[in-house]
Amino acid sequence: MRKVAGFPEVWKFGTLERATRGTPILLVADATAAAGLRRYSTLRAQSTSAGYQVTAGRTLIITRVIYRATASGLVWQFSYGDDDVGRASAVAPTNEVGIDSMILTVGSVLIANSAGTPYTTDYYITVPAGKYLAIAHQQASDALHVLALGVEV
Repeated sequence: MRKVAGFPEVWKFGTLERATRGTPILLVADATAAAGLRRYSTLRAQSTSAGYQVTAGRTLIITRVIYRATASGLVWQFSYGDDDVGRASAVAPTNEVGIDSMILTVGSVLIANSAGTPYTTDYYITVPAGKYLAIAHQQASDALHVLALGVEV
């Protein structure tokens, strides 16, 4: 992008445009569900063992999602809560808030139609300060792998 005199430079993070650059954040998660049971995983920065907690006084904005599953037709969703539930947990985040679907249903726009196919989509979800972003699905014995890109503002 070209900077025009008198106007700030615009930085684009997927669906978000800002006058200040900020630092891109890359978060990953995977979850394998058991027959008929929902499994949750907290997203984490690469090469870390703890879930990513949004910085105090900031909001995490996810602007792009890349995902794949080991089976066709896997439906999944994002939520956030007060704690890190780890990977493939049977326990939902405390005070869970559904972001892109209704909690306790499998209705979501995020579907892996073909096994092993990577999907990428521009997205726009916000996670408040102090919260942990999580994924969930309940398709038996199938693995889901998610990479989320965003920025804190």
